[in-house]
Amino acid sequence: MAERAPKILVVDDVPENVRLLEAVLVSRGYEVVTANDGLAALERVQTAEPDLILLDVMMPGLDGYAVCSQLRANDDTAVLPVIMVTSSIGQEKTKAIEAGADDFIPKPFNHDELLTRVRSLLRIKRYHDTIKAQAAELAELNRTLEQRVQAQVDELERLRRLRRFLSPQLADAVVSSGDETILRSHRRQVAMFFADLRGWSSFVDAVEPEELMRVLGEFHDVIGRLVKRFDATVGFLEGDGVQLFFNDPIEIPDAALRAVQLGCALREEMAALKPVWAKRGHELDVGVGIALGYATCGEVGFEGRSDYAAIGAVTNLAARLADEAQGGQVLIAQRLYAEVEQEVEVVRVGEFTLKGFRRPVAAFDVVAVRSATLAADADRREIERELHDGAQQDLVGLAVNLQQVRRLVTTDPAAAGALVDEMRRDVHEGLDRLRALAERIYPPQLETGGLRVALRSAAASVGVRAHIDVAATVAVPSEASRTVYLCCVGALERFAEGTSATVAVRAENGTLAFEIVADGPGLATADADLAAVRDRVEALGGRLTIASESGATRIAGSLPIR
Repeated sequence: MAERAPKILVVDDVPENVRLLEAVLVSRGYEVVTANDGLAALERVQTAEPDLILLDVMMPGLDGYAVCSQLRANDDTAVLPVIMVTSSIGQEKTKAIEAGADDFIPKPFNHDELLTRVRSLLRIKRYHDTIKAQAAELAELNRTLEQRVQAQVDELERLRRLRRFLSPQLADAVVSSGDETILRSHRRQVAMFFADLRGWSSFVDAVEPEELMRVLGEFHDVIGRLVKRFDATVGFLEGDGVQLFFNDPIEIPDAALRAVQLGCALREEMAALKPVWAKRGHELDVGVGIALGYATCGEVGFEGRSDYAAIGAVTNLAARLADEAQGGQVLIAQRLYAEVEQEVEVVRVGEFTLKGFRRPVAAFDVVAVRSATLAADADRREIERELHDGAQQDLVGLAVNLQQVRRLVTTDPAAAGALVDEMRRDVHEGLDRLRALAERIYPPQLETGGLRVALRSAAASVGVRAHIDVAATVAVPSEASRTVYLCCVGALERFAEGTSATVAVRAENGTLAFEIVADGPGLATADADLAAVRDRVEALGGRLTIASESGATRIAGSLPIR
């Protein structure tokens, strides 16, 4: 948005003088409003809210001195810049300053001198306005700081209590909703997950209670890590059995895939844990059953003790499949398989006659989840968690410290200064953590399909019809490849949906060059619009040019590669 032109009020009872001043000021880009006597000037100050006043001294009725004195007596105009303009000199200048004028210029005035004085006082006015706005903002922050800090502390304490009994996802959902209506009974499609240990019954009969609890602790530690990693909701954790589900209380688009990913990850974790148990004489393994369907979800229990549950045929189906699973098997039902078919490799194990189901149920053993999808999703969720937990905790800590600084600043300035230094270090550490996380955001298509595939996918996602021309011989360091990808995507996102564009990438003579050309002025070409793109390129020693002509927009960049 363009900055508003400064507004100047010209006050003079001689029309010729007003027109002269107006001609000088308007030609320099100022907005001018006028008044022909003192009373009219005071009224215009209230209605027009000028940034500066050029005030004639000698006028009928209220003269310039009286007008200036009244302005200075009003808190709203006490610091409004006033330049006195008069044909008199000597004592008049002293009286003008005593009345509160900021400056004085005699008639006939020198245009350049007048404009210089106007610019100087307007600059001071802008500084004052900025300080005033910041003071008001700071006052508002101080007014609400204690309330906001207390709300954050209460929320963290509530979350800590809830996490003793609920899954992290459910606890977060309850706290963020502000009440517990999310726990009320409702219907929702869920991916239901059951797992329990094979060989458990004979194991229980053969070991001491202390060893049994040790093994359970090791198994539950694995489950706990996977619950956090895949954002599962815990139905129950009883002995060697665990029930988890996905898509409630928070709806997610890939519930079925996440359940399968967790099952495969559990199998991998058990592959490392089984040899440890075997050395202690225990032959244990895990079987998993997963199904997709609708359930009634909500809080169940009684006063003082309640759980969150998902109840329905899908729960029974997942439990029965888990009963049929052999050690190391992850059995999924037909309906769930249809949802994840493109993402998993399975072996059909046949049909089972399950208790509670009139017809045989087809089941599939998941051999693997395609590794690129699993790695990309896991890394994305890890980054999301670290941003949520790390950034939020850092901000809450800073808010608490700010409150402490506020209390100490008058009673113990030295302690307040030390706390500010500590907060400065915390801010720098937090920024370093955020930068490290940003470096991990690497589109998986770049690894699996290269720049051509990644750019084609990105263009489709933002609705741009793009022709991607990446030389087959382009093989560059991952940092440069990632930078080019992010720059091209950053540019494409600014084109209107449906725009046609060409993206070309070439590597030659130690330089990686890219160019985006689009038909039509679909992209704003100001530096501010592409500041992030330019920063990425220049951070690696490159350069970026932007041009728009003949109805087309062209963005070109280059990076040195080693």
